[in-house]
Amino acid sequence: MALIKSKLTIKKKQNDLKSALVKELSKLISIDSQNPPGNEAVIISYIKKEFNKVGIKTKVIGENKRHNLIAEIKLGTGKRKILFMPHIDTVLGSNSWNTPPLKPVLKGNKLYGLGSGDMKCAAASHIVMARELMKNKKVHDNLNATVRFAFCADEEVTAIGINYLLKKVPKFFKCDLIICGEPTNLKLKVAHKGICPTKIDVFGKSAHGSTPQLGVNAINAAAKIITGLKNIKIGKPQKYFETGVTLNVGIINGGDMMNKVADHCSFVIDVRLIPNITPQQVNTGFKKVIDKLRKVDKNSWNYKITNLTYQKAVRTSDASIKKLEKIFNQKADSINYTTDLRFLKADFVVYGAGNEKLAHCPNECVEINKLVKSHKDYFKLLEHY
Repeated sequence: MALIKSKLTIKKKQNDLKSALVKELSKLISIDSQNPPGNEAVIISYIKKEFNKVGIKTKVIGENKRHNLIAEIKLGTGKRKILFMPHIDTVLGSNSWNTPPLKPVLKGNKLYGLGSGDMKCAAASHIVMARELMKNKKVHDNLNATVRFAFCADEEVTAIGINYLLKKVPKFFKCDLIICGEPTNLKLKVAHKGICPTKIDVFGKSAHGSTPQLGVNAINAAAKIITGLKNIKIGKPQKYFETGVTLNVGIINGGDMMNKVADHCSFVIDVRLIPNITPQQVNTGFKKVIDKLRKVDKNSWNYKITNLTYQKAVRTSDASIKKLEKIFNQKADSINYTTDLRFLKADFVVYGAGNEKLAHCPNECVEINKLVKSHKDYFKLLEHY
């Protein structure tokens, strides 16, 4: 009889946790934090109230409605410092959704809604975690950890949030481990590429559109460069970075009139970097290819390379990877996208319930069983890291 009662108790707790997570994530989805335009003040105000309800002091940091929130819970000695760092902005919804993006819809094992996987599911988990820790604080004091939370604005566009926090409270991010709940489909990720978006301007010579032989078409030259760079190899693939450096031409602009030979064309390449590859190495590789093309065209056009920004690739330490692989009982890997972790200097893990293939897509959703599993695994990190 006691065994049956125990099983029923476990099942009830499981259902209570599932219900709490679904309720919290549904609430977060319904609060509009689309970026652009970028207004995280409303969702931060909600999170602040929820933390304050259970006795957690919070600090809202930001300006012009680009608000961030930090808080911490000291358990026992508070010796270990573990930081949970979700971003609370989302990309824009679209008309391609089958349901309104800001209306959470539960269908079977899936909860649909904008940001459900990227990454309001992690934010919801952390809010529920904070409540659980405070409700049973005496029980959790034996963890002897300072549990920190940083709910960040503007991860999706320009990273205003994390940079503002680093300017105002840099010591807050000096931790033993930082957990980023970006969508990984419950796969352990310990590294991600850097980014170096690079603009190439091509300069030709204008002429009347009816006599193109008298000009030098910059659009044609740009097309040759884009084709020439398609198979370029920069550096060698490394462990956790097996795909190597990748390139994607995402923007192109050229010409100003149909009946005029274009004397200028520019395009921007999304360059994703692996460790030890610098913008200078990228530019050298590009220059080598482009100069060969210019030589064939008898140097009739010119060009300029500009690196628009640069953030290094990041990887957590070998000691941390070993510990994390043991806790999760799986081999670590890397992600191709970037996160706010690129601005920090600390050991980290990227781990979330969302599926990265659904991020930024219509009908984004998260599986409820994975949401529950990720929540339990976050507690596992608190206990064993």
